Order: sequence, then structure tokens, then C-alpha cells
Amino acid sequence: MQKICKICGHNGENVWKDGRYYCASCGSEIDITQQDSNTNCDSTETVIDAVCPVCKNDNNNTLRNGKCHCALCGILFDVNQQINNPQHIIGAYKTTRRAELEKQKNNRMVWGIVWLFLFWPISIYHFYKMYQISQEISNL
Repeated sequence: MQKICKICGHNGENVWKDGRYYCASCGSEIDITQQDSNTNCDSTETVIDAVCPVCKNDNNNTLRNGKCHCALCGILFDVNQQINNPQHIIGAYKTTRRAELEKQKNNRMVWGIVWLFLFWPISIYHFYKMYQISQEISNL
């Protein structure tokens, strides 16, 4: 049985559990006696080029009653919804990670020099860790 979830807009097979139907996407209970609002004949559908925020599908998405309907995963989403730019997030992560690694590298170098004078095998360990961190920085 397929019903449209009133919470997340998922349209697909529902999960049968404990004598009730639940949405496969969000887990909310589905009322099987209530008729779906999107099944009436007067709703118009137009194909638009909107990107789904869940599955990133941009082909054959339709506009239904002011909401976009994804052709791939079946959720309803707002056209003007702000989508996080993953490139911006990755760039910010690389910047902060690089700063952390530079700080760790400098710390290992200082400890390596200190231990070089006190006990040289420990300094080799710190210089080796500094080398590993330098390799990770160059990979970024």
C-alpha cells in the first residue's frame, strides 16, 4: 500500500509494524483511512529544473501545489530552500585542518629539539611524527 506521508512527503511503500503503517523515510505513523491531498485531479504538475536536497536529483522533478516533488526519491521540498554547498564546507574543513596540523608540526619540532639534547632516541620519535604530519599537510 502506498500513501503519502504528511510529515516528510515520502510517497512509497510503507512499513507494517505492530498493526500500523509507518513511513519508510521518517518513521511517523500513517493514517490509512485519510485520503491523500495530492491525489485529487485538479492538482497541476509541471516539470522544473530543481535539485533535490536529499538525493541531488535534478531530472524530471515536478512542481505540485507549490512544492517540488523529486522524481527519484519522492520527497516534497521547497524550491527556494537553501542548499549547503559541499565545496564551501570542504574548503573550510581543509583550512582549519591545515592550521591544526601546522600547530602540531611545530609542537613536534620543539619537542624533538628538546629531547635531542636530553635523550636522542625520543627526539627521533618526535621528528618522525613531524615528518608524518608534514606528509599529511602536503596531501591536503
